[in-house]
Amino acid sequence: MRIAIYGSGGVGCYVGGRLQSGGHEVSFIARGANLAGLRANGLSIQSVQGDLRLASVHASDDPAQVGPVDVVVLCVKLYDLEDAAAKIKPLLGPHTMVVPIQNGIDSADRLQTVLGVEHVVKGLVFVVSHLAGPGRVVHRSEFCKLIFAEVNGSASPRCTQFAAALVACGIEGRVSENIDADLWRKFTRLAPFSAVACLSRANLGEILDNAALFSLLADAVAEVVAVAGARGVPMASDTVTVLLEEVKSYPREARPSMLMDLLAGRRLELDSLSGAVVRMGKAAGVPTPVHDVAWRALGVHVGGHAENTRARA
Repeated sequence: MRIAIYGSGGVGCYVGGRLQSGGHEVSFIARGANLAGLRANGLSIQSVQGDLRLASVHASDDPAQVGPVDVVVLCVKLYDLEDAAAKIKPLLGPHTMVVPIQNGIDSADRLQTVLGVEHVVKGLVFVVSHLAGPGRVVHRSEFCKLIFAEVNGSASPRCTQFAAALVACGIEGRVSENIDADLWRKFTRLAPFSAVACLSRANLGEILDNAALFSLLADAVAEVVAVAGARGVPMASDTVTVLLEEVKSYPREARPSMLMDLLAGRRLELDSLSGAVVRMGKAAGVPTPVHDVAWRALGVHVGGHAENTRARA
């Protein structure tokens, strides 16, 4: 398959690297120092699932140089989504599938207004990986899962083909049986973890070991579950307990991407995470005090600026 990775950071480079190693024709759309590193030195991945070194990769900052592909994996931040949608149009052929794997729950809806429903599917990713330097990825989780489906929830041939390609390359690719529920399940993990980690500047292990922070995380999860229920998204009665037990199995050094952005002085996806919880909660009449505090307190950093706090290794 011909595949373009648009937004070649820690997630995009990991997925793209595994796909290239499996024999697929992959183009990395990148910029800045990472683009220069990919062009000069290729891609190296340090992974708990096995290291990978690609001496040469095709990297560009111009989608027009790549041309139409079978699949675009869209890995940009939520605040760059509409801009990216306009720029990826040269990558689209009549049957190209765009798989957005952003952190929020409305990426596909936003993309459809720019690209049309025929190109866009709904998707999400579970992985812990980051760029350690230009062209260098560190993958820390025992898993990398890409879950997706057509916007109407169907398992189309193109989705099935891409899922099979991912599995053959060592990535857990799966066509979802209920993509909206899957998106909300991830959102109930990510939005609370992002809020509590950023407020406390703590990684997952530090949150799990601190009773007050763990309780705050539980409250934040419960708020998202309540909002989902008010919006007609079915959630089991034990969802909060199950999710909190599940996160205990994640790498203790894990930090949400928003915390990494905060500590590095980059822009934050706050408005699409806790901000979205607050807006949806108000519309549904559901109180969301933890996310409201996170949205207000972290709002001063949303545009990004250098912090004195240094990121933990």
